[in-house]
Amino acid sequence: MLTCCTLLLSGCALIDDNNDSFIRQTFLFEIEHRNYAWGHAWYGLYVDNEGTVYTYTLDASTRWEPASPDAFTGRELRDKFSHGREAIGSIDRATLLARMALISSAADGPLADPVDRCRDAGETAFKAFLYNARTDRYTPVLLRQEGDWAQKNRSPSADSLTTWLKTLDERFSYSFCAP
Repeated sequence: MLTCCTLLLSGCALIDDNNDSFIRQTFLFEIEHRNYAWGHAWYGLYVDNEGTVYTYTLDASTRWEPASPDAFTGRELRDKFSHGREAIGSIDRATLLARMALISSAADGPLADPVDRCRDAGETAFKAFLYNARTDRYTPVLLRQEGDWAQKNRSPSADSLTTWLKTLDERFSYSFCAP
């Protein structure tokens, strides 16, 4: 029997096409909104390796302070995403694998300079994660950020992933204060 494996970013996320549950990278994508202008708002959604789409909400008393702002452990992300967690949908395996295949090229995309767009709108960041299985570290890849400070990843893959992520929850389907 022939096993087909795809390696994304050498050693980062291994997918075995003969085993539906074997995606070692647990967290794939996230949309995160934060706004502290008129109170506390910190919520978002994430997509896991089974294709489940979850929302999460961190209330004002929640302290989520990862050891590094540039790469998170699986435990740190599980902690963040456990607050107010609710499954809201699922993504079929073929779509999930096709979207995962875009992460590495999005990671290579140059970021435009951040621009000052709005006041008191907060910021909504659309992200993918690169995973290093040896260290269990997730490096966020900024695809796009909208809000007070807006920024765009110029990779066509980042555009494609952002457009797709916006379809997963109507709260994020519109563009506001865009780059």
